[in-house]
Amino acid sequence: MKNLIISLVSALLMFFCACEKQDLETLNPQTTNGLAALKSGSSIIESPLELSGVMHFYVYAVKEDHLVVDSKLPMEAILTHNGGQNYTLDTKEHTPPQSPMPGILYRTMSIDVKITPGGQVKFSWPDPGPDTWWELPVAHPDGMAAQVSMHTGYDLHGPGINKGTLDYKGFFDGEEFFAKWHWAGKQLQPGEFGPYKVLVDGLIKLEFSFELTVDTE
Repeated sequence: MKNLIISLVSALLMFFCACEKQDLETLNPQTTNGLAALKSGSSIIESPLELSGVMHFYVYAVKEDHLVVDSKLPMEAILTHNGGQNYTLDTKEHTPPQSPMPGILYRTMSIDVKITPGGQVKFSWPDPGPDTWWELPVAHPDGMAAQVSMHTGYDLHGPGINKGTLDYKGFFDGEEFFAKWHWAGKQLQPGEFGPYKVLVDGLIKLEFSFELTVDTE
């Protein structure tokens, strides 16, 4: 059973290597009705909000000038206001419809999020634990940074990495929720899955982003 799960994850990661380079520069909050409500503390944030969108994985080899990975996992989420600037974002990610094994629950997270009255978002990808992070086939005991390093062979150190977690920044304007973590560095050894098995020479640009919209229905 364990070998079957590992084979499943490997096949999915192979599938997630896409063929289109995209720019994911952090967006600035826009002054919208949603943001005005966020600032005023109206009911738009007092009750749990349902959101949907994608988790976007982007990896680019700068020196070799080629795309390594550009993939999106369908995501659904619930944003709950806990008082002040404190929120909880509960997420579920699934394999995409066009994948070899569509609709499989791939990962769940429960994340403590800070959102300022101006809409600035900050949080860290959660520490491992049964109440904060579940992933197929297993969450790494040493944290998300260790898991990414294991999968990719990348040397994850420096700004944006905090005690095994990945620090995200972005915005929420009452309608759109966007948060990105980015890193630049080198690959020390071939990774475990798919395109990461091919050793990259030189600088690598790595970006993970939550791209969600509040459901209106």
